[in-house]
Amino acid sequence: MRYITSLKQKGFSCTSPQTISQFGTFRSKIPWNQSKCSACKWLGQYRRISNDSLTLLREMGGNYYDFREPFPGQLYNWIDNAKVENQLKFLVLTLDHIIHLMDARENMIAVQWNKNTLELFLADLNRQSSELKECVARDPHPSHKESYERKIKSHFRKLEKILKKEKYSAQAWEKIRRAVKHHLQRMDIIASNAMSFLKV
Repeated sequence: MRYITSLKQKGFSCTSPQTISQFGTFRSKIPWNQSKCSACKWLGQYRRISNDSLTLLREMGGNYYDFREPFPGQLYNWIDNAKVENQLKFLVLTLDHIIHLMDARENMIAVQWNKNTLELFLADLNRQSSELKECVARDPHPSHKESYERKIKSHFRKLEKILKKEKYSAQAWEKIRRAVKHHLQRMDIIASNAMSFLKV
């Protein structure tokens, strides 16, 4: 059974009865980049929670496996200079892909990770995803598929293939843990760029 964290929104609501976002929450017609939505202000906490996630990831399994994991470096370079709304959407997409990848305890029999630490890690990611979705919901532009959505999805499929090819071995999971670490580190840079734009 997938690990799903139910989080209550405390002080981060940016709802308005005017329109509804692709995530099923209300959004205002106020220009997105001018809004002072409290969920967007939450971005100011992103770095702290991101650092917590990296600490939990490290403590989960000890030393990282020495492995040159497939990583979409060019995609991240493009996102670094993309519009802030695309940066935030990319963060949400990537967080959700990481959660989906790491929330597979039925396939983690071989790996000796600390299960409590894993659950805390997933809870951190779920919180980040939930709060960022509130901020993304402020984007007034119609939802449509972006090229980066296909590219990041393709990348995580490659990571899933590594697990399947190596039959979900402990070594394969350590490769995934290292790849996730790389993602979180680059995502922190993107969040910092978005924070600078929104001045939160």
